[in-house]
Amino acid sequence: MKKITILILALFFGFEMQSQVAISKNPYYGKPSKFEMERFDDFKNTTTIFVLNNLYDKKQYEDMLKSFWTITPYEVVNLKDFKYQDYLSDKYSFCVMSGFTNIQTEGIRTIFSINLFILDMEKVSKKIKDLKDNDYFTFLDDKKKNLAYIELIPNDKIWDLIDRNSSTANTTGRDFHSYSYFKSKKSEYEQIVSDKIHNENVFHNYNLLMLSNNFQNIQKLLLNKTFCGFYEESISSEVKQLKKQTLYLPDYLKKEYHTKPIEYKEYSKEKLDKILSPYPYKIEFISVKELETKILNNEEFYYLNFGYHLRYFQIVNSKTGEAIYKVYPNGMMKANLKESDFKDLTKAINK
Repeated sequence: MKKITILILALFFGFEMQSQVAISKNPYYGKPSKFEMERFDDFKNTTTIFVLNNLYDKKQYEDMLKSFWTITPYEVVNLKDFKYQDYLSDKYSFCVMSGFTNIQTEGIRTIFSINLFILDMEKVSKKIKDLKDNDYFTFLDDKKKNLAYIELIPNDKIWDLIDRNSSTANTTGRDFHSYSYFKSKKSEYEQIVSDKIHNENVFHNYNLLMLSNNFQNIQKLLLNKTFCGFYEESISSEVKQLKKQTLYLPDYLKKEYHTKPIEYKEYSKEKLDKILSPYPYKIEFISVKELETKILNNEEFYYLNFGYHLRYFQIVNSKTGEAIYKVYPNGMMKANLKESDFKDLTKAINK
């Protein structure tokens, strides 16, 4: 039997994880949707307006950015002070938080991210007469020219809220919730989620070190004019190292996601062993204390980065931050680990 200890995903903050960064019009599919190459240059001719979570103050964000951000001039603006109408120009780009839940008959899709974009000022100029109720968020929604995304990984505080709301929603049709701070008309539920994501520590990977790593990665990709998606699949020859290296798994994978009722329920030992059984090499669930020691010692090891709701399966090198094995099996609505995931990984190792 494989040894089981504990891992918390939040402790991956020290790694530059390209799997959490995308350069794409829409990153939530297998391959990145490429935009016109001129957009890279248009972006570099702007001043970037950063409008982020209130968890840190303006000076803390400025101190973080000044240590590496050189691709554009920038300005950090507090949430409460920011108004889109003050920046309706091709001289500006924007970096803001966003999130939504899309409830459909086949399942629930929730995504949170930090989005970097410029505006299509030709569309803005032509349609500004259609602006209603000073609602710039809705007006600008289809006039953004997206450049980059950082995926945000919610903790249980957010999932519990979303699950409770989704369990009572009418899923016979389409039910959509946006949690943007700048959405002028929000339901009570949307307001609660929006307040949390913009004011509290509700993401595993939202801290200054992880933000710094991810923004540096974005800058490098933009400078090199390189596209990438969250779920672009790739397998490196480095995956063969797992024949002799331990693969570490996070303890949230010991729980199975259920929809009726919505809950996370501990796997039985028999079921968990069965899921892992196709993998013949060493697997270990590691404690928080042990993982911290590994990070502080700058050790190189491999761990599984897996998302229940977004359904990606990635093996990451802790030292380089590179995903040496990136697959996106079975589609977005299949929430839990499968035997086939480890069977496919084993095949890749032995290929």
